Amino acid sequence: MFFTAAYGVDEKLNYFSANVNNASLCDYMKEKYIADCHEAFQKKRDESKYLITRLEKQLGIQNRTLAKISEDLQRDIEDIQKLSDEKRQQYQEKEEQLKAVVAGFEDEIEQRRNVMTSMDEEEQKLQEVKQVDLIDEDGNRLCLMANPADVATKYINLRGCYALVSVDPADTDSSGEATPLQVEVPQVSRPQAVEDFFASMGAPVKQQQVAH
Repeated sequence: MFFTAAYGVDEKLNYFSANVNNASLCDYMKEKYIADCHEAFQKKRDESKYLITRLEKQLGIQNRTLAKISEDLQRDIEDIQKLSDEKRQQYQEKEEQLKAVVAGFEDEIEQRRNVMTSMDEEEQKLQEVKQVDLIDEDGNRLCLMANPADVATKYINLRGCYALVSVDPADTDSSGEATPLQVEVPQVSRPQAVEDFFASMGAPVKQQQVAH
């Protein structure tokens, strides 16, 4: 007999067998929740590091290009005959465009670093989970550990869908607080200037929402 429980990063549905006693089931669900979260955090962390490296590389290129434009503009200003109004406008438009791209790269890099910090904080909270329980679709807590030796099939519906929650080990009658074990990772919003930049290159960098 199987049932599903929603928990973790991105609130995935996970299948469990109820053909065990309540104590064994709760221990296994807790261990799997922690292991799955560690794995999901590491995957998203690796994606963030990869994208930050790509973005920082492009940021360096754009900063050097911006510095070169400023040097060219200054050089031509010193030779008034070379600097027509049209050329001055071209310099200024390109400079403003690059400044927007640079600011966009800096913004996205900061967002992704903040997401990584947030994930580190959420991962630390995994240590606080001491006991778990299930809540059914009507919001009722099963209180599985009130009868730890009973087979879980007595309390869990066939193919039922439940939410995994963290509870105090001493709370076996649902009198205490039940904390949902769904982890929300902040979203990264790619600046339009960065989106347009990669689109103009014909091979945009994949935007992971761990950003997603």
